Amino acid sequence: MTDFSTSNIHSISDLRQGTDLKIGPSLIGLGYKESHLLTDTRLALGYLSAAFAAGTFYIEKNFSFKDGFNYTAILVGLYFLVIGVIMLHSKFVEKDIIYRGSNKEGESLEIRGLFNKNEPIYQLTIKVTKKDGKVEEIKKGLKYTEIFDKFGNLHLKELQNWFKETLASKGK
Repeated sequence: MTDFSTSNIHSISDLRQGTDLKIGPSLIGLGYKESHLLTDTRLALGYLSAAFAAGTFYIEKNFSFKDGFNYTAILVGLYFLVIGVIMLHSKFVEKDIIYRGSNKEGESLEIRGLFNKNEPIYQLTIKVTKKDGKVEEIKKGLKYTEIFDKFGNLHLKELQNWFKETLASKGK
């Protein structure tokens, strides 16, 4: 794996995307393992909706309109229900979450990120849940100039050091 990746330094959206891709690898070096539960849930719901759509297609092709109408109506209703669940999951559960993971000590970490238009500071909210259930929240701005050079290269070591200092400052 390379130590840096290149992004367009004139595009805040591109800088954010480049940073999001490197948060996971930078936290591996600090002993955290990423949880893919949200992605797996979204994938399962997506496959379920595709199965309902395929079932509708199968019924339409193999049954007459009259024989398959009730089954088609049920499958279409289920399809829209699952799509609605996907939208709600995306809006309320996955909202702004960039990273979820845990370490061997049983600490879990959740990182949410926002950026203001035309401001090169990535506003991160880091929620650390200790093994005993105590939750600590850190809100800190990550300046893109701290981790990107003038050519748009993101340096993984600088990002990892930023997380190390940020987590240490809250008494990790």
